[in-house]
Amino acid sequence: MSIRLDALYCALDSDLGPVTETSFWPGMSTKDAAKVSLRKALTKKLVSTTSPDADSLAISKFTSSNNRCASWTLQLTDSWDEVLWGEFKNSIHRFFHRESTYPIWDHPYDMLKHARVGPGSAIGARGGDFYSKCFSSPLTATNSSLYFWYNRYIFNFPEWSSAEIIRRENFGEVVITSSSRTSCVPKTNVISRTICVEPSLNMMYQLGLAEILKERLRDQFGIDLTKQPFHNRELARKGSLFDSFSTIDLESASDSISLYFLEEVAPSWVVKDLKWLRSPQTRIGNNIVDLFMVSSQGNGFNTVLQTLLFTYD
Repeated sequence: MSIRLDALYCALDSDLGPVTETSFWPGMSTKDAAKVSLRKALTKKLVSTTSPDADSLAISKFTSSNNRCASWTLQLTDSWDEVLWGEFKNSIHRFFHRESTYPIWDHPYDMLKHARVGPGSAIGARGGDFYSKCFSSPLTATNSSLYFWYNRYIFNFPEWSSAEIIRRENFGEVVITSSSRTSCVPKTNVISRTICVEPSLNMMYQLGLAEILKERLRDQFGIDLTKQPFHNRELARKGSLFDSFSTIDLESASDSISLYFLEEVAPSWVVKDLKWLRSPQTRIGNNIVDLFMVSSQGNGFNTVLQTLLFTYD
């Protein structure tokens, strides 16, 4: 059964009353603004109405974000900025060190203990499940040291190690690639969302690191990312009812953490390890593009790193 847009809008108007305004303007009531916003958003995720330019707009937006990351520089205009920046760096330092001294991870095994393959695609993988990615496909990575530590780690698990020997006989040791692969997935009827598909071993390490960062977020800030979406929805509900909270939607936030910013704010050993795990380039169509963002959507630690940087104590 097809969706009739006029029927959807009629149903909305009957619930909310006629929406006389078609755009936002200064001084309008919050109730009218809510009506306009809801009416504009009602059909934005209908695939049947997606613009033919949705993918190209998403790629253009991604490229623009990457260029902004490439041109990022630290600019402190006065002593207050210097104080704020110093406090922020101190907060980041405390996050990555237990008791201000001990790193929250200090060996690749720490990441591999929590490693998993993730539900999505991976470069070279013939399927999306654990068996397909680890045992019936080529393993891919941005550098051979990722495979070296992976192979040493799984030696502790005889069944896994034996399965890797069989996989290696069929597909070889590891395929080295310097780049992720950028693709587009549906987002709204105007613009798609870019996703960078990572090499399979990089993704395993990235997701392992993400678990370490999640645990630290719970300990340091009381933020549990497994529960945060429900918490955010409840805050948004209360805010809409009582005007007690407001939310913001940061555009291209995942693609806006500059590598140069990370080098300025994070301990050098953290920067070194994140560079070790990230893809330094991505393939867009037939072109290879250098990445100046720390991580993109599709990277396993992207969301957790973003949460950390937005959380200031």
